[in-house]
Amino acid sequence: MVKPDVVLLVNGIPMVCIEAKQRAKQNSNYFTGIKQLGHYETKASKLFVCSLFGVAANGKYAKYGILGASASFFFEWKDLSVHSPATNPIILNNSMPTTINPDTNLIDIDIPEDEQMKRALCGLLQPERILDILLNFIVFERSPEEGVVKKVARFQQFRGANKIVDRVLGKEIKHGVIWHTQGSGKSLTILFTAYKLRNHPSLEDPTVYIIVDRIDLKDQIGDTFEECDFPNTFKTYQFRPVKTENQSEDGRSHHYHHSEIP
Repeated sequence: MVKPDVVLLVNGIPMVCIEAKQRAKQNSNYFTGIKQLGHYETKASKLFVCSLFGVAANGKYAKYGILGASASFFFEWKDLSVHSPATNPIILNNSMPTTINPDTNLIDIDIPEDEQMKRALCGLLQPERILDILLNFIVFERSPEEGVVKKVARFQQFRGANKIVDRVLGKEIKHGVIWHTQGSGKSLTILFTAYKLRNHPSLEDPTVYIIVDRIDLKDQIGDTFEECDFPNTFKTYQFRPVKTENQSEDGRSHHYHHSEIP
């Protein structure tokens, strides 16, 4: 039987299913919720045609991920910033306490650290944040080994990409550094950033240049863009002027250039 505990709708379209479990009940935790979400998708596929991701919660934790993926690909959302404060119901309705984050100078939802499930759900499931993820932070990666794999941004990729876009749109600071560890998803962070830059109406479909200092990074990032079918891409294999390469044979402008420093 398919009985998701909570279904979030956008204009009547089911976007996010939440499976809630009781910590006190034996053999019931968010791992069970993740498994059940994958089961629901196979039994009632029409319910999940427009699904962004699923959420499994157990009273203490809440983790989100793509339905059908293993539990290791479900993550907590740890960004408590209020998305689009001017139109966010948290601010307009004064429905939750907020505070100014001294590190980011942004408005954060003020939830105690020991309420991890509430922090994750309230941080992730804000209306305009869901729409931002829908427009800019879901990709389908194609590879010969795994076929088509749907991926959603982790919170640090979402936050990093949006901060880059804010810097591009800003009038003062036009540069910055994002520190990554190995395996933290920097290729997808760059991809999500490129999508959002390309989709932003104020930027009028910009050309994005990505310059790396290692051949393996060039291949890694370039393959990610190609496997995710990012439109109008072009690779240059050394750092040189590319004015003559800004258009493809059919005359269309390239949106993404990828090169390396020799």
